[in-house]
Amino acid sequence: MIMKALAFIMLMVLLLSMFTSAYAMWNDQLKANIKVSTGDLDARFKCFKIITCGCHCGCKKPPNTYHASGKIVNNGKKFIGKFENVYPNWRAVVALVIENTGTLPETLTKVNVRVSGDNDLLRIFEYKVCVLGPFGNILRSSYWTRLNHDIVNNVICKRRLVLDPREKALVIIPMEIHGFSNSTELKMEVTFDFVASW
Repeated sequence: MIMKALAFIMLMVLLLSMFTSAYAMWNDQLKANIKVSTGDLDARFKCFKIITCGCHCGCKKPPNTYHASGKIVNNGKKFIGKFENVYPNWRAVVALVIENTGTLPETLTKVNVRVSGDNDLLRIFEYKVCVLGPFGNILRSSYWTRLNHDIVNNVICKRRLVLDPREKALVIIPMEIHGFSNSTELKMEVTFDFVASW
C-alpha cells in the first residue's frame, strides 16, 4: 500500500513537470532574471598630515610667514598641498593614508607626484616617495605617530603593494630645499594608480 502511494506521488510529480515544460515550450517564452557581479575596485586618500621640520630634526624653526596647507579632492582621488614662504634648507614631510574602499584586493602600482613652482626653486627642490603597508589601522602605527623627515631612511619602501578590502597604505613624501631661491611658493598634487589583484 505504501509502495503504491509512493509510486502515485512520483508519477504525479513527473506528470506535473512534463506539463509545465510543455506549457513553457508552447508559449515559446522563458523568463530568467540573472545578476552577476564581480565586485568593486576603489581606493581613496582617507587623511593626510604635513609636518614641517623644526628644531626637533636639527634645522631651524620655520619663520612666522611660512604656511603649509593641504586638502583631499576629487572624491578622495587627489591630494593638493600648498607651501608658502618656504625658506633655505626647508624640510617637510607629507604623509597620506590610502584605503582600499572596494570589495576586491588591489595592487597600488604607482604614486604620482607633480610639483609646480618657479624653475629657480624647483632646481633646488628634492623629494622621495615611500609606500608602507598594508595596515589595518595606520593611525595607531608608530609610523604615523612618530612621523618625521628621517623616517624614510629607516624603513624599507615598497614599489607595489597589495591591499585587501579595508586595508590601508601609508605614503610618505619627504621634501627639502638645498640652497636659496627668490621664489618661495610650491604646489604639490599627488594621485595614485592601482590594478586588480587576482
